[in-house]
Amino acid sequence: DYQGFAITPEPAREGARFRVGARIEKEIGGTLKSHTLIRADTLEDLDTAVEASIRKAKQVIDEQGDRLFD
Repeated sequence: DYQGFAITPEPAREGARFRVGARIEKEIGGTLKSHTLIRADTLEDLDTAVEASIRKAKQVIDEQGDRLFD
C-alpha cells in the first residue's frame, strides 16, 4: 500500500527482458477503481523490473493521485 493505493507489480516478459508495469487500485466511494500502468522501459532482471514497477507506480500516484482513475 502507498498513500491509500494498492500497488501490484506486473512486469511483462518480452523475450529475455521484462517490461515495467503495475496495477494500481483504490476504493473510492465504495467502488474499487483500477489502473494498469505499462511503461516502455524494459529490464533484464525480474527483481529489478519489480522494483522499477513499484517506483514508477508511486511516481504516478504522487503526480496524479485520484485523477488517475478519471
